Amino acid sequence: MTERSSNRGRKRLGAAALITAMGAASVAGINPALAAPPPAQSTEEFCANVPEANPFSDVSDNVDNIVCMAFTEITTGLAGGTTYGPGNTVTRAQMASFIARMIDTAGELSLVDVPELPATGADAFTDDNGLAPHEANINRLAAAKVVAGIGGGLYAPDQPVTRAQMATFINNAQAFLGSGEANRFTSSEDYFTDDEAQTAHEANINGLAGAGIVQGGPGGIAQTLYGPVLPVNRSQMASFVIRYLGVLEDAGTIKPAGTPPTNQTITVTPAEATSVPVVNTDGNGAPDGQADNRLYTVAGLTKGKVYMVALVDSASITNTNGVYSFTSDVDDADAAYIGQGPNYSAGIVQVSGGANVEPSPAPNNPQALVLVTDPGDDGTITVLVDAVTFGSVSPVVFEAPAGAQQLVLDIDADGKPTEAFGVGGAFSTLPPEALSNEEGESYEGEVIGVDKQNNMFAIRVLLPDDPDGATVDATMIYGDDPDDEFLAPAGPSLTTFEAHLSTGDTIEVHYQRGSDERSSFAIEEATDKPSTPTIAVPAPSSTSARIDISDINVGSTARVYLVKGKTDVEFADATEVASAYAPQGATSIVVGNLEPSTDYTVFARQDVDGQPSDPTVGTVFKTTATPSQAITIQSVSIPTLTSVVVTLSGDVDCVNPTPDATRVVNSNSASEVHAAVSCNQPANSFKNRVTFTLDGGELKVGVPYTLTVGAGDLKVAGANGANLASQTYSFQLQISS
Repeated sequence: MTERSSNRGRKRLGAAALITAMGAASVAGINPALAAPPPAQSTEEFCANVPEANPFSDVSDNVDNIVCMAFTEITTGLAGGTTYGPGNTVTRAQMASFIARMIDTAGELSLVDVPELPATGADAFTDDNGLAPHEANINRLAAAKVVAGIGGGLYAPDQPVTRAQMATFINNAQAFLGSGEANRFTSSEDYFTDDEAQTAHEANINGLAGAGIVQGGPGGIAQTLYGPVLPVNRSQMASFVIRYLGVLEDAGTIKPAGTPPTNQTITVTPAEATSVPVVNTDGNGAPDGQADNRLYTVAGLTKGKVYMVALVDSASITNTNGVYSFTSDVDDADAAYIGQGPNYSAGIVQVSGGANVEPSPAPNNPQALVLVTDPGDDGTITVLVDAVTFGSVSPVVFEAPAGAQQLVLDIDADGKPTEAFGVGGAFSTLPPEALSNEEGESYEGEVIGVDKQNNMFAIRVLLPDDPDGATVDATMIYGDDPDDEFLAPAGPSLTTFEAHLSTGDTIEVHYQRGSDERSSFAIEEATDKPSTPTIAVPAPSSTSARIDISDINVGSTARVYLVKGKTDVEFADATEVASAYAPQGATSIVVGNLEPSTDYTVFARQDVDGQPSDPTVGTVFKTTATPSQAITIQSVSIPTLTSVVVTLSGDVDCVNPTPDATRVVNSNSASEVHAAVSCNQPANSFKNRVTFTLDGGELKVGVPYTLTVGAGDLKVAGANGANLASQTYSFQLQISS
């Protein structure tokens, strides 16, 4: 199996009971009456976001679990990465890497505080030395007491792992993640007849069977048999691992695999955008029960703190794969304006769940922003937002100093907030719904807004016989009556009508919604394809870039497409990475998660009511280098007396050592110098580990040394990685002769 990094930069989390919500059976004596185990744990929800593409040519059974395990990087398959070897027996060494990565994945997806496997562990066994990449994972699991070896300082890494042992290893992982033996899977039932002699494993087998992680009947034997001494193959391993993660996801302990990352720390729901016609336009909020308001729930607040709840112009917010950024429109580049001012399209009319709300909102006193003091014990409030006029706003919640009318949200250079915040779904308001036509009459006018997701469009109608040429705006709802008639240039159907429907179209409507007659919708003149926008990338950082998009239609959606590289790149090679609504005819979108010192080509196009423009010509930009001090020496170990292994905080690549620049010096005697003569990272080793071979004789036991790594002798991993600055690290040789 190809190795991946054993410690992928997660935050250190405190211990917490992991599975208390699962209602695991108590640790009672095994019931001699045989019980049928429950069905296998469903993995559908945990793997729902995983692409269906199968990367392995030899996998035709148990595909979903194996593909899901590959997606979460618990496996990369056999050498070459195109085959998995589902029938191959799993060794105890390979099992350690599977389980260590399973625990890492649970930590990365955790919704509660869980312990983290140590990045490294002491050399626990004598028979696994040099067995990369598994030795490191064996030592990590030994340090966490997930594995204990077979006695005598031996681990037996090449022996097959049995199904009985596998149950114990997974339950040991559960005890580690649950911060204690009390959180093991247990059951008072005895599910299988052939595990009675497995005194060390039977309780774990029954516990995992009760949780739906293991099943009986392997290889076609009876379902009442577990096959405890049979070896585990790689297909079965995928089932064990993914079912276990499915149990955690089902309990609300972890997120599903592939859940988009987010920088929000406060949850505001609903998160989806919606559109509604305005019921009233008198400036006073509509009362509860009307169709033009929306109730948001805000969770994750802390009792005793003060929060700002503000309605923000949706166009100033960019959502890039779940990561939010804001456009600054104040003089301070490190702040974004919050609150729309006097012409807001909706207002906060009610807040429930806080000890104090200022100013006090009401249906006849809507507010663009309020301060909420001291949320309740559950950290949850509700916010009712009501339409006032036409536009689009999103509720934003963030911490605010007590008593301060803070009107700005602190953001960094990339527009990302630097304080706790959350964003709710955009609330767009359209003109009031049109009245039904009188018999024989119809509306004719220009389409001024479209929301195909909710089957609505807004029309501006010239009032008949009005000498001043006055117009009126109204919203129409289509497609909810099966008898409605549709006509478009491409044909008379709802599908062709919706495909053509676009801002700027001329349309004639006989509107009879809610009556016994049917409505008819006819597009008389369709708009041309939208124009191609203009883009610029002013100052990319090492991991993000702001894309400025202009020359777009008011109210269109701007879409950004990105591909790595700058030569022989076409639009078809690029992937859409972000989009933003642009009511002002221009917008900025921040794209994150980029690689340092890397060339990218960006394209953009505008989408007017579902009709896309031609893409822009590709614009090339290059991200800046990562600061060299971002990767530092974490530890030094000595595999031999003439070499040192350096473990760093990130992935690096070796550069041949500069003479005398990288060296080990006796801290008590500067005359004892051991210069590095070579630098290597053996195949399949961790990218954050480097071995320097030294000259100058052997290092001495018990003597303090200082390692100096010369500037540029290591660099950030990757073709364009920045050189690391010179670093020093003190250590003392503690091995015995």
